[in-house]
Amino acid sequence: MENNQARLSGKMVNNFVFSHAKGSRKLYRGLIESERLSGAADIIPVIVSESMINTLHDYTGEFVEITGQFRSYNLHENGKSKLLLFLYAHDICTEPTGEIINSIILTGFLCKKPVYRKTPLGKRITDITLAVNRVRGSDYLPCICWGEDAQYISYLDVGDKITLQGRMQSREYQKKQKDGTFVTKTAYEVSVLEILDK
Repeated sequence: MENNQARLSGKMVNNFVFSHAKGSRKLYRGLIESERLSGAADIIPVIVSESMINTLHDYTGEFVEITGQFRSYNLHENGKSKLLLFLYAHDICTEPTGEIINSIILTGFLCKKPVYRKTPLGKRITDITLAVNRVRGSDYLPCICWGEDAQYISYLDVGDKITLQGRMQSREYQKKQKDGTFVTKTAYEVSVLEILDK
């Protein structure tokens, strides 16, 4: 877990429901809502083993704290590939302190060229995709950097190794369909607060 350490607390939006089996182990999925200081909230998908929860209990509305890893999965459907992101729980506390926590530390390698841009108000932003290795495979995690860190990251190359600290966030956006209509989608990413190994 050293290169992918995530902690998140918040209110369960819904109850855990069966997701899939991994060998003899059943995995359940749910959504957790974590409030930001601004009052807005991030809603993050969670995958948890049946051994960590009471599958007969309804957790909807309960405050929990989860430690684990932010992971990705490439879902292939109808000839298309979609990157799914979720918090994979290694531990879940159903009697937390009530403190709002949203923290992640990642060490990985840039697997795409950084994309640097400025907003109309002059704010500097760089988008990166970080490949974070684990025992079986790698997770490909989109991250967004701000200000001086955005400038620094924009000069790095594919394959460069970095360690960063940030928070997991959800963001809604409008995607245009072939018929010209728009549909609301949700993107998940890491908002980078600090680059730890410049």
